[in-house]
Amino acid sequence: MNADFDDARRGLQSLGFYTQAEAEGVEIERLGGLTNRVFMVSGPRGRHVLRIPGNGTEAYINRRVEAVAARAAARAGVSPEVIATTDDGLMLTVAIENAATMTPESFNANPAAVARAGAALAALHRSGEKFDFRFELFSMIDEYLKILKAKNSSVPEGYPQALASAEDVRRALNAHALPLLACHCDPLSENFLDTGERMWIVDWEYSGMNDPIWDVGDFAVEAQLTPENERVLRASYFGGTPTPGQLGRYVIYKAMCDLLWTLWGLIQHADGNPVDEFGRETGSPTINRLAFNAETSRTLSRKKRSIAFLRYRFEDVRLFNINSLLIKDLLIPDAKTRISGFTFTVARDTRENCSQKQSLLDLIAKGEATDPCRYNASDPTKGDFLTAEYNVSLPVLGASVGFHKFQASYNYYYTVGALRKTTFAARAIPFSPRSPSLEARRFSQPEMPGAGPLIRTGGRGAGGCASPGRGRGG
Repeated sequence: MNADFDDARRGLQSLGFYTQAEAEGVEIERLGGLTNRVFMVSGPRGRHVLRIPGNGTEAYINRRVEAVAARAAARAGVSPEVIATTDDGLMLTVAIENAATMTPESFNANPAAVARAGAALAALHRSGEKFDFRFELFSMIDEYLKILKAKNSSVPEGYPQALASAEDVRRALNAHALPLLACHCDPLSENFLDTGERMWIVDWEYSGMNDPIWDVGDFAVEAQLTPENERVLRASYFGGTPTPGQLGRYVIYKAMCDLLWTLWGLIQHADGNPVDEFGRETGSPTINRLAFNAETSRTLSRKKRSIAFLRYRFEDVRLFNINSLLIKDLLIPDAKTRISGFTFTVARDTRENCSQKQSLLDLIAKGEATDPCRYNASDPTKGDFLTAEYNVSLPVLGASVGFHKFQASYNYYYTVGALRKTTFAARAIPFSPRSPSLEARRFSQPEMPGAGPLIRTGGRGAGGCASPGRGRGG
């Protein structure tokens, strides 16, 4: 982190906004960023946001064009004032005070915020500002494919077929001249800052002259809007019900944005900037697991092959870098889980096969006919097989989750000679799903806040992975 702060101070000097002595005294806070690093800078000249470009972004982002767009958006009243920029991507803007960075969750929880976002996009599109770049969907897809080829990166299975299927869309969009207006083109939820009264838009790296309805459709996808909030968005942006043509382009762009931003995500992974489907940094989702078992056993009966086991089990599982995963809400309750308890198991096995005939050599060796039944677990004709197990995890033994359960399995085999020696098998599986006494209890340890949901029968488990996809960010 100190290296980040040093880079930020050098960036302030490069922008000519602070002298070296002044830069050493400013307060710097890391705000995040995916492909880029973003900082809040507080000093004698006020509060500003500094953006340092990410590695490899020069391959697909023209920083001069971005600076022109950012200043134009500020003139349109939808983006913060730009203080200074450099051709290699450093940018300093005025900080928006008392503003919340939006997310898909916060948008869907607040329809009024969705309406403010729609109004902000409409204000940009109607501003009359001109950007120095033409955002053309299929041309950008072709360009991104070239970049991936140069990086020796492949596209996901099925992508070429999906792209080929989109040729009809390309022809439909090219059939008539579409309006070209100043557009953001990358309306990720986190690129919107809401004060509660006004919605600001930031991050103009991918902006250009484009069909304005792209912004509306892509925003709906990025924010994962519910159908109700999509109606709020369209009403706010269009000022009423869209025409059939406008609605058709809106639907098309909702589908097509995935084709583009999937390639963008692959480029980020190739450049070492991993992101998930909606632009959140993945890091490297990992599972750290520490387990210890101690077991003892005792034979109860050799004749009936009965044995009992007593096992102590300790297991500590920690999940890291899971906030980017689409199933994070399922994983978070178990992100820190510790089990400590005992398992008692009893097994009895009397399965035998009594249809085996004794050979002449057997009779000579034994001197007489003996019991023809022999132990056979794979093809029994009589006998039974019983297993019973009781598990308990106790907070008094250091567990963060408490539970106990019982499960058993009983198999019985019997051969009926009158039915041409047909063997019948029966199976019963009695079990206790969970203890009613623990139903309402939640155990936790002070060093593991948030852990300790009651584990149901068999425990809780989940898994997942992060794949490249849409999502950019400051």
